[in-house]
Amino acid sequence: MSQLADERLAADILRISSEIGLIGPRVSGVDPFEFERIEIERAKNAGRASTMAFTFNKPARSADPNVALEGAKSILSFAMAYPGPAVGPESVQSTPGGKIAYYAKDDFYSELRRRLRVVADEVKSQGYRARVTVDENHAIDKAIARRSGLGWMGKNTLILTNLTGPFVILGEVFTDAELAKSEASGKGCGPCERCKVACPTGALDEEYRLDARLCLSWLIQKAGPFPYELRDSLGLRFYGCDECLTSCPVGRKTRPRAAKGESNVDPLFWLARSDQDLIEHFGYMYVPKRDPDHLRRNLLLVLGNFDCAVDGVREILATYLTHPSPVLRGTAVWAAAKLGLVDLLDLVSADQDELVREELARTAILQQSSD
Repeated sequence: MSQLADERLAADILRISSEIGLIGPRVSGVDPFEFERIEIERAKNAGRASTMAFTFNKPARSADPNVALEGAKSILSFAMAYPGPAVGPESVQSTPGGKIAYYAKDDFYSELRRRLRVVADEVKSQGYRARVTVDENHAIDKAIARRSGLGWMGKNTLILTNLTGPFVILGEVFTDAELAKSEASGKGCGPCERCKVACPTGALDEEYRLDARLCLSWLIQKAGPFPYELRDSLGLRFYGCDECLTSCPVGRKTRPRAAKGESNVDPLFWLARSDQDLIEHFGYMYVPKRDPDHLRRNLLLVLGNFDCAVDGVREILATYLTHPSPVLRGTAVWAAAKLGLVDLLDLVSADQDELVREELARTAILQQSSD
């Protein structure tokens, strides 16, 4: 293709991107992302990545753009903004419930993927190859966004853009079209450390680095028992944590705003629902192995962090103290003890599962210390 054809393609992409509400494009080259590969491997070897897979699974593969599209010459980097906190004080909920982080309030990734396919179709219509990547391990999207100048890396380890701050999700279109490359942003966070201060668990213990072992957003997604020592810090979070986003001042006056008075997730309602109900309603979220019991674990954690035992709690906890899943029985033990409903623990007094016995032992220690 000629330089003129490539310039025409770039102009068409810019026009279409604006029409469908994308931030970008910015264009990155296709040299391997060696710095990011080394950082990923260093975090993995130090244990800071916990059991994350994704780009931690095969860093060299994720860092090589040629894997995403063989013969790629350019990477178009895009962002899509999503609504952050409403203007003014948050409305008080009449019924306590689980909180969903702003990035997980809707299936934003599917919408971004749909929009990027529009861009990719235009690229293909002009005789080039194109591949869309959104939330995949074929691409280190933050590295691409940083190299292309779409945004800069914040101390919360998220990409920040001028008008939206961290309230964006990222995606790419890999192509064999030779497009003019963008320059990286020279911006940074300066002395600001609001995200580090706001983090409930100290997961941002080093600048520009995250310890996933302490990150509530990751631990909420991770299968198995939730770390005992972090359950109080979890509070009423059902899915996700965005303290390091809401505390960021970048784009605060110009980013999209969510509506006030959004409803929370009622744990009593959803703990009584079927597998199908849970997956149909929350299935757009990342749920390990599509297991509805993972959602139930999170709901029990929310329930345990209520200020008091509301109507219906005893019945629900009694049900889960006899549930087939040891993770759910163990979490129900903690919730019952936290709410002062220790008489319910008679239901698991003879339980021989090691996980449940550990939860009961912790409960006994807590009771002794409070006497």
